[in-house]
Amino acid sequence: MLKTVENYLTSGMLLWIVVFKFSIIIFRPSIIWTNPYGLLFFTGGTNGAYLATVGTILFLYWKLHRSDIHIKTSTVIIVPSILIVIAGYYGILAIL
Repeated sequence: MLKTVENYLTSGMLLWIVVFKFSIIIFRPSIIWTNPYGLLFFTGGTNGAYLATVGTILFLYWKLHRSDIHIKTSTVIIVPSILIVIAGYYGILAIL
């Protein structure tokens, strides 16, 4: 079970990064035509972080539900993980 949860959390972390990075397409779709290289350099900002967090939470609940891990166990795993990601995001913002 531990290896399964570890794999799901790693997948969730990668999903969060991808959604955060490319959420600028949702919030500023004109960047595709005006500055396509901007997709490489810009991020989704705070709205992208919120979108990535919600998407990752839904993804993790879905994956943990499919693997027959109890909802209480899923919550005990996901809540601290998401809090760590959010604290890390705002900690990095404070440093920059």
